Amino acid sequence: MLDLFVLPHHWIMLLRNFALRLLALPVAISLAADYFQPNGTGIKLQNGFERVYIQPFGNHGFRVRATILRDPTGNEPSALLDPPLEGPSSKGLEHSINAPFMGNGTIRNGNLVVEVLLGATSFYRVEPNGTRALLTREYKDTKAPYARNYVQNIIGSAYQAQFTFSADPNEIFVGTGQHACCNDHSVNKKGQVIDLYNYNSHVTLPVWMSNKGYLMFVNYPGNGRIEFDRLKTRFVADETTVFDYYITTAPVGDYDSLQQQFTAVTGRQPTPPDFILGYQQSKLRYYNQTQITTLAQRFHDENVPVSLIVVDFFAWKFQGDWSFDSSVWPDPAAMAAEVKKLTGAEMMVSLWPSVEDLSVNYLALQEQGLLAIERGGTGITDSFAGVYTRLIDSTNPAAREFLWKRLNDSYFSKGIHNFWIDQADGGSLGEFYVNNGQDPLITIPYPRPFTQYFLGSQESTGKMYPWLHQQAIEEGFNNLTNRNPSTATSCDHMSLTRSTFVGGQRFCSYLWSGDTDSRFDVLLQQITTGVSVAASGISSWTLDIGGFAGLNVDTDEGKELFVRWFGMGVFLPYTRVHGTRSCNITVRTSPLPHANDCPNEPWSYGPENFIILKKVSSFLLLLPRYTNLGNVRQYIALRYQLIPYVKKLFQDLQKTGRVIMRGLYLDFSLSDDFVVKATQANDPVVIHQFMFEDPMIIFLVENQLFKVHRHYLIQESRVFSDMFSLPVEGDKAEGMTDEQPVHLPDVTIKEFEALLRHFYSLPYDKPSAIVPRNSRERELDLLSVAHRFAFDRLFQSLVRQIAPTEFPIAKRISLGDKYGLDKWLLSAFEEILDRKKSLCSNEAAALGLDRVMCYIRARDFMHQEQLEISQQDLQYNKSRVENLEKERLKWPGQRRNIAWAYQSFESEGADTSAPPSRAVTSTAAVVKKYFHVS
Repeated sequence: MLDLFVLPHHWIMLLRNFALRLLALPVAISLAADYFQPNGTGIKLQNGFERVYIQPFGNHGFRVRATILRDPTGNEPSALLDPPLEGPSSKGLEHSINAPFMGNGTIRNGNLVVEVLLGATSFYRVEPNGTRALLTREYKDTKAPYARNYVQNIIGSAYQAQFTFSADPNEIFVGTGQHACCNDHSVNKKGQVIDLYNYNSHVTLPVWMSNKGYLMFVNYPGNGRIEFDRLKTRFVADETTVFDYYITTAPVGDYDSLQQQFTAVTGRQPTPPDFILGYQQSKLRYYNQTQITTLAQRFHDENVPVSLIVVDFFAWKFQGDWSFDSSVWPDPAAMAAEVKKLTGAEMMVSLWPSVEDLSVNYLALQEQGLLAIERGGTGITDSFAGVYTRLIDSTNPAAREFLWKRLNDSYFSKGIHNFWIDQADGGSLGEFYVNNGQDPLITIPYPRPFTQYFLGSQESTGKMYPWLHQQAIEEGFNNLTNRNPSTATSCDHMSLTRSTFVGGQRFCSYLWSGDTDSRFDVLLQQITTGVSVAASGISSWTLDIGGFAGLNVDTDEGKELFVRWFGMGVFLPYTRVHGTRSCNITVRTSPLPHANDCPNEPWSYGPENFIILKKVSSFLLLLPRYTNLGNVRQYIALRYQLIPYVKKLFQDLQKTGRVIMRGLYLDFSLSDDFVVKATQANDPVVIHQFMFEDPMIIFLVENQLFKVHRHYLIQESRVFSDMFSLPVEGDKAEGMTDEQPVHLPDVTIKEFEALLRHFYSLPYDKPSAIVPRNSRERELDLLSVAHRFAFDRLFQSLVRQIAPTEFPIAKRISLGDKYGLDKWLLSAFEEILDRKKSLCSNEAAALGLDRVMCYIRARDFMHQEQLEISQQDLQYNKSRVENLEKERLKWPGQRRNIAWAYQSFESEGADTSAPPSRAVTSTAAVVKKYFHVS
């Protein structure tokens, strides 16, 4: 038997507006319920001396490994998780189909089919109607090089590999990681050559998504390039022993599924700790302990929240010490404790991978072989400010252990738990050039060092160097806190890194965009950078608010740039201020290296801008679409109000890989042809915009549009939670555009504004747990909208807070009826029954005819009961008087009045007999009996 229920009318009205979204639901269900399991374990193609293994891997995916002369060993450097988090594993080199020279074979995994025909590989997506759509194939033409081409001009078993895949002339490719500052304003990489080298601000990643509905990742951490040509895409790996790539598919426009499947095979970002999602204060540089404690005191005194205070480079005595210079940092533990006491903030400290000869650790690292070497020399890979340096070899597990022990002794054990991995880009000391920090020597075009690691050469494995630096911190975190990385989904501490590789998102770490120029055009360029990194699987990303270099805090232009950059920075995964600033200070006060006294704090940009940073519209980018409600909030505090929302984005990222910083193509490719064409053309109108996780919802309330984040609505309202759980189907979904808003019936602008004001004025960690006292009118507006949309916690908080007796009886009855508040009704009914005054007209109207009759019957009952009691009292008193008179007559010789006789009568123990017992019905009982209110 089915249990039937009836939805309230306003629920029906809301859900009706979203009914079209249900059209997409059967597809989503069918993918889960009818997933096509792999119909084979793999294909082995033996093509002369070449061997190609094609195996189902992850959901709707395949892993392809090609080698010459010998099989893959399985021990090659890899960013892939095997087994993946979701979907089938490659199971070594297992295969069920042997394809001989010029052979054929077909295998399917989910909706992805790979077909080998005459030794050439093609990939197809199975469409809902059963047809196949070609995604890409190994490129062939009448006259063209081999699609799989090998050049073995390297000593040893390594070779250069060139793999070429077909592409459509108008195909859009997004991703490929982070491109160097500062001129590349592109999201679509079609027509570009992507250099696969890591250096300051340049963190290219060999992963891309196509608007045809597929994602490719080449599992190669070395030097090379990607050529996105008109009809083909060529990948060149400079030095490798296996060409290893992964491909997956999803319906056209469903980029989120591509990311879910990709992060299932490369790892997902653990949810960061709450504190790191707040405001992060940094500059180049605070150069002694007193500056840090003074800074913390100023944040405390200004009542500006801060969550992380950062100590930048050269807080050490020598590079490679990985400890504070005790002459200016005498008591790190006391400093960290003082910062915590004053602000509640954590601390972060910078570490560089460079080691100079004077470092306390230099000899031990040399003797134990824990430094990288250079192919033709002593291991010197660069110099900084005139000092030759070597790199600790973080690809060596013993070097990672050595590094962490020093970090623990110097920092972690003293209360500084977060680390900034700077300059660890690999090869040289963080730049593509050498002689770092020695202008103009950096212009001499020396080749990059041929650095050799425990893992391999810079050419073949260099992109793993920063990745394994991140792992060094991760291993230390895990060992000290007993954290199990295979099961942990959140972090207690974080590292900040300037470089990484695919899979770096599975560490408790976040990437920033490196040393950028402080210019208005770079502010826009950073949007395309962040969007591209996010499309490459790494949403844990941020930047230097204000840019790194070139901002003068004392100029009007510098002040405006900082404030505008800050406005964007509030709506990034992390809000981080950093940079080396210039100012009107001309005399240095410290001989320490890189001791810059120019400020970079929120109050440093003039009192008028400090007000802007602290006080802007509380609805900035959040609430009303076209009006300013005139309320002001603290700007930085706005970030803290957003923390529950940002945390939810990271939780979704951890569960599904859903991108946080979203290019417009992610959400509007199916509904807005202009977005597609503008993305294809890299039109600044579109590519200089992003959505913070997902499109906000546009509501129509009366005649006013509101553009609202969904977080609090989903978190607190059963109505909106149900509404937003429905799938969205392209341009039919309401709430995505001004032309198709979600209409909220029977809600006033005043009520909706009261709801929004409430949520965006709360402490970030206690949404709707405590309702601040407002005017009675505001509370009634909140009560109305909370009841209508099932904001249960808010509604109950208001009910507990508001005393029913604050309202006149008629209003109390009206509200009690409207919101089902029996206690309010009971209070009103008791009051009108207890008083002598009759009902007035507005009370009678509020009661209604039926309850007026209940009132008359209840009053009649109470009057009748009072009459009966009065009659009983009269009879009792009459009897008492008669008895007293009889007693008085017993003493005729004495002149005694009745009062004296009564007292004597009682004092002598005469029988006075108690009045008859009678039960008086309470008013509450009468109300329950006649008004049926419990």
